[in-house]
Amino acid sequence: MQDIEFIREEIGIQPQLPLLKKKIMVVDDDQQILDAVVEALQENGYFVRGASGAGEAQQYFEREHFDLLIVDLEMEEMNGLDLFNLLHSKYPDLQGIMITGCASIDASIRALEEGFSNFLLKPFKVGDLLRAVEKSLSKKQIDDENARLKTLIPLYKLGKKFLKAQNVDELLRELIKTVKEETRSDRVSVMLLDEETGELRIRAAIGLSPEIIKKVRIKPGQNIAGWVLENGKPLILNGGPEDHPQFSRLMKLAEIKAAISYPMVKEDQVFGVLNVSKLNSGDPFSPADVELLSVICDQAVMAFDNLRLIKEISEKVKAQTLLQQFVAPHVAQALVSQMENVYQFGEIKELIILFADIRNFTPMVQEMVLSDVRVFLNEFFDALCNVVFKYDGTIIKFMGDALIAVFGAPIQMAQPGLQALKAAREMLGTFEEIQERWAKKSKFFERVGLGIGITKGEVFIGNIGSAQRIDYTVVGTAVNMAQRLASEAMAGQILVTPEVKKELGDQDGLAASIYTRLKGFKSFQRMYALTGRSDEK
Repeated sequence: MQDIEFIREEIGIQPQLPLLKKKIMVVDDDQQILDAVVEALQENGYFVRGASGAGEAQQYFEREHFDLLIVDLEMEEMNGLDLFNLLHSKYPDLQGIMITGCASIDASIRALEEGFSNFLLKPFKVGDLLRAVEKSLSKKQIDDENARLKTLIPLYKLGKKFLKAQNVDELLRELIKTVKEETRSDRVSVMLLDEETGELRIRAAIGLSPEIIKKVRIKPGQNIAGWVLENGKPLILNGGPEDHPQFSRLMKLAEIKAAISYPMVKEDQVFGVLNVSKLNSGDPFSPADVELLSVICDQAVMAFDNLRLIKEISEKVKAQTLLQQFVAPHVAQALVSQMENVYQFGEIKELIILFADIRNFTPMVQEMVLSDVRVFLNEFFDALCNVVFKYDGTIIKFMGDALIAVFGAPIQMAQPGLQALKAAREMLGTFEEIQERWAKKSKFFERVGLGIGITKGEVFIGNIGSAQRIDYTVVGTAVNMAQRLASEAMAGQILVTPEVKKELGDQDGLAASIYTRLKGFKSFQRMYALTGRSDEK
């Protein structure tokens, strides 16, 4: 009982009102008493069947589920005790009220010992009958509640099993397997809402052919699952008078004896429907089965959320790892938190483009050991990346012995041209330090230098590529121009376009303009040369 009370308090399970009316079977071979009892109970809202003997009663029980048996003790075909014992052995949750004209204590004690919850002494009043029925059904509800909670306690451990699923398909397979075992059903299917079409589609099933799984599409409000999707409420169908009339034809066509369709809800939105059905045998479904499915579905929905979170975190980690190749780690983290889909990121924007290229590097490579070339380039790119990140620039790519960076995206800045110029001047100083160290190892490094080109223009910046590989890059005339300027620049020189000069204003080290024809451009281009040194700190 402590476990049951704990579940009630901690998980918020409250005793449930029955979803179906309680069914009562009255058996008496005295037709006058039988009719009077049936009429009195029906007038008070109970669903009642009447039988004049044990055989007729057993036939009713084979077709329907009953909660309470009111039976006369003395009957010719079979006495009430034997009939109750026979039925109770098949239906252990059946409650019983004995009707007897014998007031002996022995008969009363025997009735209670055999499992009857009450007895009525003939003749009895309608009020006595109703009180006895209410008391018996209340006892049944309490028994059902306790049995239900004892059943539900281990079901809350299903969460651990579901959380082990590595993907949605694996989770759904585990879900339908569990539901089939717990409900002893013949068919189980999970239908999920297709966001593109707005229809339910079967994602996992037991007991359905592959053809049906493939072709079934259900719109909101259509058939049983569509009704559950649209209304967000579970539906029990047992082929009885309590069923929705519009669905009885569907039950007969599918040869279904009993069925439950249960909505799968996340954040107050129905995203799927769980369908459970029995075909030719087994007890009808009850409110307890709905409660059971409620617990199982809750555990499954938590596992769905867990898979979604794992996927989101994984994608963000991948995206952040990708972005950290281009921007500083803290910038990458900020960008990932702001973007819904970083892999589809792209925009056309006016940016500052910086291209840095090593002068005389190709002849040096022909004379050096390749392992030393690799070490030198790693040191060169590592140092220049740190400079770019220092001034909030973005590394676009490495091209052999060259580097391309942009300023102004994806991080906004007030003076991207000035930031690029500061980065370029510091790059030249950093390169001189690297060159000096390597010149002590090899005289080849005395002949190399660094040339830088800076341009400004409208470009596309974002992800370009295929499903197998994407590349964060920048495309536009300003990019080509920056590369040509870097090729024209002498060692230790920075060349900028008029657009960059205009943004920079009066800067120390600005030289006279230069006219030259750049490779790939038809007309002569004006450019401005800046030295790598500045008095501005």
